[in-house]
Amino acid sequence: MGNLAWKLLGAGGATLAGIITNKLLVTAYKKAGKDFEIDPRDPDNPLLESLLVVVLGGVVAAVVKTLLSRKAAQYYRSSTGHLPADLQPKVDTD
Repeated sequence: MGNLAWKLLGAGGATLAGIITNKLLVTAYKKAGKDFEIDPRDPDNPLLESLLVVVLGGVVAAVVKTLLSRKAAQYYRSSTGHLPADLQPKVDTD
């Protein structure tokens, strides 16, 4: 497993994070008794509700992406015996 595989895992993780985030938000919104038809860009939607959707979406996306990235790094390490180059500690050469 090389650098290309790590980049593919990262891209796939970001895509998967988006899908999971959307599913979680739609589910949470429906459980709250709301219809998930809010487009934050639409000025006819209430501002507070639009901002809530954006903030929650950003937080959930960041958490999901972090968890997926950590799992991908663990898988990479178990497959190769080391972390990907961009996660290895930097060595000071001074």
